[in-house]
Amino acid sequence: MNDTIEFTCPHCMHSMQIHESIRTWTCKMCGKPSTVTVEDVALEATGVEEVVKESWSLPVSNNPYASPAASANPSPESLGTENLQNGPSGLGGWLILVAIRVVIQPFRLGADFLQTFAPIFTDGTWEILTTPGSDQYHPLLAGLIIFEILGNLGFIIAGCALVCLFFSKSRLFPKTFIAYLLINLCFLILDAWLGSFVITDEPMFDPDTTKALFTTLMGVVIFVPYMMFSKRVRNTFV
Repeated sequence: MNDTIEFTCPHCMHSMQIHESIRTWTCKMCGKPSTVTVEDVALEATGVEEVVKESWSLPVSNNPYASPAASANPSPESLGTENLQNGPSGLGGWLILVAIRVVIQPFRLGADFLQTFAPIFTDGTWEILTTPGSDQYHPLLAGLIIFEILGNLGFIIAGCALVCLFFSKSRLFPKTFIAYLLINLCFLILDAWLGSFVITDEPMFDPDTTKALFTTLMGVVIFVPYMMFSKRVRNTFV
């Protein structure tokens, strides 16, 4: 059984082994006498146990120069720096433009849909365009009109779904919005190409089609890279 303890001189802080029964001893380093009480012996033993316990309980820091206490209790400043490095989040910056476009798009498409297609079925235009022998009949025209009606209805429904995904901050929004923009661009090109087989006396890209195509293309060029690489988008839609 080991009857010695390690005690520190209160004058020069030199550590040395002394017998636990000794109450007065002289430091070999500074030569000054010191008195050891029973309470000092108990405190020295307790301190050793506490150090051992703390060494097992404290987490290991990746920083070799950081103290264990600093690793266990990170400061608010360090947490704030980490959040700052992650980038902004929430509605702001270019995301406001996305919000405006997403909210307005279903209403604009709905108004254009009613203005364009509702009169076809209310003023007798559908019968004129689809009746063989009429001056404006073409065998592909009815199919083209149905294709445009279904396509526009699909974009209206998808636009409403985008509104829900946006304000719920769903992680599906960025990819869905990108797909919406790309499909819309492809739909316009395909519609213009199919229309060129029906209306042969006009260019495939008339002024109205060209304007709609340019607007959609600019949306793809601006918002697709933004959805893919923006830190705000990545931190908002999680």
